[in-house]
Formats: sequence, structure tokens, C-alpha cells
Amino acid sequence: MKEEPEEVLDQTDLQPKGKGKGKGKWKGEKKAERRALIDFKKGLTIVANRLVLWTSEEEECCNWIGVGCDNSTGHIVKLDLDGMFTTGEIGYSLLELKCLSHLDLSSNNFHKIPDFIGSLSELTYLDLSYNPFTGIIPHQLGNISMLLYLDPDLIYLHSLKSNNLEWLSHLFSLKSLKIGSTNFTKATNWLQVIQYHPSLSVLHFDHCDFPEVDPSSLSHFNSSNSLSVLQLTSSTLQPSTFPLLLNLSRKFVELDFSDNCFSG
Repeated sequence: MKEEPEEVLDQTDLQPKGKGKGKGKWKGEKKAERRALIDFKKGLTIVANRLVLWTSEEEECCNWIGVGCDNSTGHIVKLDLDGMFTTGEIGYSLLELKCLSHLDLSSNNFHKIPDFIGSLSELTYLDLSYNPFTGIIPHQLGNISMLLYLDPDLIYLHSLKSNNLEWLSHLFSLKSLKIGSTNFTKATNWLQVIQYHPSLSVLHFDHCDFPEVDPSSLSHFNSSNSLSVLQLTSSTLQPSTFPLLLNLSRKFVELDFSDNCFSG
């Protein structure tokens, strides 16, 4: 079950407002946001039936399926396309959604995580799970400093790579990270980044490949004060890594190391 920050408002509670002195400016911004959604739809090669109402003729885009707006400003803050079975490209037009804080593109057929997602600076929730992504996890994700929840978990084994996890250290507010089917064999700093992360409390690595860890790169005195759930299953690890994992935190309430493959 997906974890959603409490501050993300549900679509049913979101209604647009354009009253007051800045009404003209608000209408212009609203038109730009509506156009951004229509342009995003144009970049899709297979469009879910539930998106057919995304048209320029429909004046109020806050009523469109999958779209949520802030009840005081009217700006689009939530885009939820979970399970739309959509394929195509994740288009640049999303950058026009300046107030977007919740983006869920899970359970679709997208193939690349675009670098520009790192420019969606207001995001607190990003779910890209269950898409057949390939290539490198873009380090630009580290620019989304307000992010609380990140899930690029996959169903296709070892389709993604990350050669360095330094980007994760810049997500100071991140509380939940779930990554699957990723090759980390060149990311020699993976465990060090996790140990020093200030806020991470839930961490899932499933079906991943990891390199050997140099114990001297870790501090024996600065265990994480936040990490409470660690799930690292069906992955390839060096046997010497397990004691280091156990020393990551003093606050573990859940550990799962099932179905791992040992190397070395």
C-alpha cells in the first residue's frame, strides 16, 4: 500500500478559486496549466480512456480525472495517473505545473525517467513504480529537496543503473525510498550515503545488485537516528555487508533480508 503524506489533498476536496485582485493573472496561469496537461497527453502514444476528457473544450481542468487543485489558489498540485496503462514519453510540459507537489505515474508503460523531473522543485511525493524503465537513474532527482516519498520500484529485473548515490544525500527531507531492479555495482558509496542520511526512515531495496562495502568508509559512531524499516530482499550482496547493515540504525523495528544471493 502506498504511503501518502497527510498534507497532499484529495481531489474531492480541491476546488478552484480565482477571486480578488489577481484574478486576471490567475486566469492566465490556469490556462497555462490546462495547456500543459493537454500537451502532456499529446506526448502519449496510448492514452487511457479515462483521459479522454482532457480537452481544451473542458474549461475547468480541476475536474479532470487524475487532477487535483489547491482549494485556495486553484493551482494544480496533484497528478495521479496510477494504473492508466499509458505509454509514451513523460513530457516537458509538466514543468509548467509550478505548484505540483504530488506526481504518481505508477503502473504505466514509460521507459525512461527524464532528467527534467529534478526541476519539479515543489514535489513532496513521486511514484514511478511498475514501469519498464531502463538506463541510468538521473542524478537530477537530488534537486527535489522537498521530496518526502520516492518510489521508482520496478517489475523488470536489473533494468536501471545508478553509478553513484550522491544525489540521495541531497534529498534532506526524504522519509521513504523504495528502489527495485537496479544495478548499484558501481555505486561504492551506497551504504555510506544511507548511514549519513538525516531523515530516511523507510528503505526498500529489492532485486538489486550491490558492490562490496569498505568498512573503513563507514562511521561506527554515527548510526542513523531515523531509519526504522529496512527491506533488502532478492538481491546480490557480499556476506560481509550484513553486519554493516545491522549497525546502520539503533531504531530498527522491521528488517527483511530474505531471498538474497551471496557473492564472494
